[in-house]
Amino acid sequence: KMDCVSWKTLFLLLRRWLAVLLAYAAVVGATVAHHEPWFDEAQSWLLARDLSLPSLIFKWIRYEGTPPLWQVLLWVANRLHLPYATMGWIAASFAVAGMVVFLRYSPFPWPVKVLLPFSYYFLYQYAAVARSYVLLPLLAFMTAALYKHAREHTYAFCVVLLLLANVSAHGAILSSGIAGAYAFDVLGSWPGLDLAARRRHIGAAAGYFMGILALVAIVWPPADGNFLPGKRPDLAGVESAVAGALVGHAGLSALILLICLCWCAYRRSLLPFMLPMVLLLIFFARVYVNVWHYGAITVYLVTALWIAWPSSGEHSDGNRLDRRLQAGMAALLSVVCIVQLPWAAAAVRYDLRAPYTGAADAARYLKSVGADQRRICAYGFSSVAILPYFDRQIFANQVTSDRTAFWRWNRENRIDAKFGRVGTESADYLVLAIKSAGALVKDSPPPELDSWLAQFGYSLVHVSPGALFWKTGPWETDSYLIYKSDRVP
Repeated sequence: KMDCVSWKTLFLLLRRWLAVLLAYAAVVGATVAHHEPWFDEAQSWLLARDLSLPSLIFKWIRYEGTPPLWQVLLWVANRLHLPYATMGWIAASFAVAGMVVFLRYSPFPWPVKVLLPFSYYFLYQYAAVARSYVLLPLLAFMTAALYKHAREHTYAFCVVLLLLANVSAHGAILSSGIAGAYAFDVLGSWPGLDLAARRRHIGAAAGYFMGILALVAIVWPPADGNFLPGKRPDLAGVESAVAGALVGHAGLSALILLICLCWCAYRRSLLPFMLPMVLLLIFFARVYVNVWHYGAITVYLVTALWIAWPSSGEHSDGNRLDRRLQAGMAALLSVVCIVQLPWAAAAVRYDLRAPYTGAADAARYLKSVGADQRRICAYGFSSVAILPYFDRQIFANQVTSDRTAFWRWNRENRIDAKFGRVGTESADYLVLAIKSAGALVKDSPPPELDSWLAQFGYSLVHVSPGALFWKTGPWETDSYLIYKSDRVP
C-alpha cells in the first residue's frame, strides 16, 4: 500500500537496499561531477534562464518538440539564482528518487533490484545526462506503484499520469497508453463500483482529458518551426530502437518483447503492456526517433512488467507453473540488465576521462583571452552550449531583439545560412561548432576549411574536442574550432 512515511521510516524500509542506493548515488554523482553539458542540456537551461514563464510555456516550448515540465523546473532553479552546474545535480536527484521508488515499491526479486539501477539507461543516459528524460523512470515507476491501487487513489494516479505526459513526447505516449488500458479495465468492472468510486473516476478522467488537451495546445508544432524535418515511415528506426533498448540485437530483443507480451497476456495484463508499447513504436516509425530515445522502451518494459507482476499474496497462493514463469521473467529481466552493465561502465568511464562536449573548454578559452569583450560570431546550432557559461549573449551574429541566447528552431533563423558571408562579419573571433559522426576533431580542422577562412584573415587558435558517447564508444563529434582575426585594427 502506498502511504506517507517519515524519513526515519523510509530509511528503515530501505535498509535492505541502502548499499545499492548508496552505490548508485555515488556512481551517478561522480559522473555528474565530470560531465560537460552538451547542446540539448544547455538549450533547456537557456530557455529557462532567458524567458518569462508565460513566454516559455505558451510561445517558445512548442518549437522544442517537448512538453515543458523539465524547463519549468529549470526556470525555478534560475529564479533561485542557482548556477549552471546545479542542473546536473538536479537531474541526478530525480534519478536517485526514481531508484528509491523502485527499491521500495517494486515487486521484483533481489537480483533485478540489484542489477537494474546499474544498467545503461538508468545509470547513465537517464541519470547523468541532464535532460527531461531523467524524469521518466521516477514518474513511470510511480505510475506502476499506483496502478493496482488506483481504485482508491484515483486522483493521485491521475496527477502522476499527467506529470508523466509532461516529461517528453514519449512520456505523453506512455501516459496515454496506460490511462487507456486502465480506463478499459475500469469500464469492465464499472457495475461493481460504488457511487463514490464512480464519481472519483469520472472526475479524474475529466481532469486527465482536460490536462492532455491543454498539453496538446501548448506543444502543437508552429507553422514556422523547423525542429523536425518531414519523415517517411521507417521500420528500420523501430528495429534499431528495439535492439538498442534491450540487448543490442534486434532479433533477440524482439523475442524478449514477445515473451514479455505472452507472459503479460497470461497474467491478464496484456493491454497495459501492449497499448503503450505499440503507440511508442508507431511514434518511432512515423514521427521521429534518435538513439537517446531508445531508453523509453526500456523504462516502459520495466513499468509494464511491474504492473503485471503478482503481489506478495498472489505469489504465495500461485501454483508451481505461476512461480516458475515468474522466476523465468525475473531471469529474463536480469539478463537484459547484465547485457547493459558493460555499456553503463563504458559510458561512465568515458565521461570521467574524456570530454563529452568541447563547449566547457571553449568557454574557458574565450574567457581566458577576453574574447567575450570583443566581437565574436558563432555558427552551428550547438554553439549555444557555450552560452550558459556567460551571463549574456556573447555571439554578435546571434543577437535578437529580446537578447535571449537559446537557439531558435524557426525559419527566421538564418544564422548558419549566412556562413558563406563570414568575411563580411568583421569579427575578432569565430566559433565553429562541429557536429559529425566519427572521431573527435583533434589537432587541426579540415584543410579546405582552414584555407578558406585564411583568405578572410582568420587563423585557428584553439580546438575544443568532444564527442557524445553511446554505449561502447564516441558516437558523434561535438567539438569547437576557434579562429582569431589577423587583421590590424
